[in-house]
Amino acid sequence: MSSQNVSVFGIGNMGAALAKALLNAGFKLTIWNRTADRPQVKSLVEAGATYEGDLRAAIRQSDGLVLFCVVDYNAMYKLLESAPADAILAGKTVVNVTNGTPKQAVAMQSWIKARGAAHYLDGSVLVTPEMVATPHALLVYSGEDRAVFDARARPVVEALGAPLYLGGEVDAAAAQDIAMLAAMYGLLHGAFIGFGILQRSGRSENQGADAEGEKKKKKIAPGTEQVTTPIMAALASLLTRMAKTIDAQNWSDNGGNPLGMMLAGLDNITEAARDVSVNADGLAVFADAVRKAAADGHADSDFSVTSQYLLQ
Repeated sequence: MSSQNVSVFGIGNMGAALAKALLNAGFKLTIWNRTADRPQVKSLVEAGATYEGDLRAAIRQSDGLVLFCVVDYNAMYKLLESAPADAILAGKTVVNVTNGTPKQAVAMQSWIKARGAAHYLDGSVLVTPEMVATPHALLVYSGEDRAVFDARARPVVEALGAPLYLGGEVDAAAAQDIAMLAAMYGLLHGAFIGFGILQRSGRSENQGADAEGEKKKKKIAPGTEQVTTPIMAALASLLTRMAKTIDAQNWSDNGGNPLGMMLAGLDNITEAARDVSVNADGLAVFADAVRKAAADGHADSDFSVTSQYLLQ
């Protein structure tokens, strides 16, 4: 059990999960939230946390590390601007797991240091609140150097989930978070297009999306469980292979799946979606990038070369 006092700012769903994990790990905990009567705040106080409504006092209660998990970077600016800027964070190690962009992380580092902080680490929680402090929890951090992270942050944040330090470039954690989310949302976007095609398959051309046709939507869960989910799981390792191919900038080994063949598959998806009035415009934009790659002589190349045609 640690006697260290940690201060956590922002007790939403994620902030509450992080705070609860710290309490369970034996840390003394001071929490701040704009609204004191929030259920998550009351629950944490009942579990042993101390609520402090004064921002400066909440910062002072920390023995060294202050953890921010608010809605966005603008909220963090407004929060700290509400108090005098005369070294409000003097000597503190600030760990900020607020979701944002790499550019925002760089700007925040300078702004936080100007308020007296000894160290600034940007981070991202890559799991949902219910997965915090479980074997599946992964959090990434960047900024400062490994010695600072290991001495000032790791002893605290390892209670939240496996900590992965990505290096001294402060924007690295945000970039990795955005990359992961882009892959996730891309998967979901494609899945929703597929779900629409499944729901409306088997209709005659004149049924379209009329009311009668909507009543005859097919169930999508059985096929998703039996086909899509296991195939997606099996393909997970493909992401790592493609990332290594992009790092090497060598497109010659297509793994038996040349770009030209993949383009034909994309065109079939967009045509099938159009046939049953499912909007696949986003996928069509992606297909256009693949088409440009093919036109540049990459029809027999590895599909990952498409990544270069999305760079502006």
